[in-house]
Amino acid sequence: MNGSFSRRSVLAGVGAAAVGTFAGSISATLRAAEDAGESAICLTMLYPNGPKAKFDAHHYHSKHLPLLKTIYGDSIERIELRTPKRVKASNSGTSNSPAVAAPAMGPPPRVIAATSIWIRDLKAFGEKTAASNVEITKDLADVVTDSQPIVQYDKVIVLLGDARNDMAEDTQVFSTYYPATPEAKFDVKYYGEKIIPLMVSLYGAKSIRRIEVTMGSNGQGGAKPAVVAASHFYIRDRAAWDAAGMKAYPQLMAEGPKYSTIVPIIGDHEVTAAG
Repeated sequence: MNGSFSRRSVLAGVGAAAVGTFAGSISATLRAAEDAGESAICLTMLYPNGPKAKFDAHHYHSKHLPLLKTIYGDSIERIELRTPKRVKASNSGTSNSPAVAAPAMGPPPRVIAATSIWIRDLKAFGEKTAASNVEITKDLADVVTDSQPIVQYDKVIVLLGDARNDMAEDTQVFSTYYPATPEAKFDVKYYGEKIIPLMVSLYGAKSIRRIEVTMGSNGQGGAKPAVVAASHFYIRDRAAWDAAGMKAYPQLMAEGPKYSTIVPIIGDHEVTAAG
């Protein structure tokens, strides 16, 4: 995008988004996603943290993702694994030293992994899932330990920025999840018309590569979704994102009660596997 949100990249009906206006309706967003060739339905799996919870990202990357791609074929658009952001450093000052990855500082992450599968053909996806469920479940047991995932179908309601498939591995993603509770309220219209344009104006295209916002559609077995909504900000420049956030935080906090009563779960993640 070369520092600005281009007309081509604005997929959700957001007009002059860089100055904080929102020209399209929420209902137009799904049509825009489909017209742009990006799937508007996503299967989301969130893996909560716990005392013994583990997620083998290497196994997912090298074995599980290729297995899913083989099983689902053209019925899906993209699979993406996001895990907590890591800090990369060098062992020494020499150029031959391998990079050392360590978890970012701060409290333990509440979500140790999140996967998204964007679906092109929901009927074919369901049929392939039923046919290969045993194989998928068996391999997934080698990936996840002591973390029961939250599984649900989501609808994409906002798309803005670079194409989904341009989000390469190591791209950092700041995700916010709004869990469902009996008293939970989330004003999607206000969020779409006010908060997203505000975020774009405060952070700018220097910080943000892509924005994707989803609403929960169906949980497992037809139950209500466990997560009402989620937003994912794919970061272009981390230093610019952090600097903008310091200034934006008070204004965004003041806006919170206007659209939600939910205490959100934050995921400061990076794309660990994609295909």
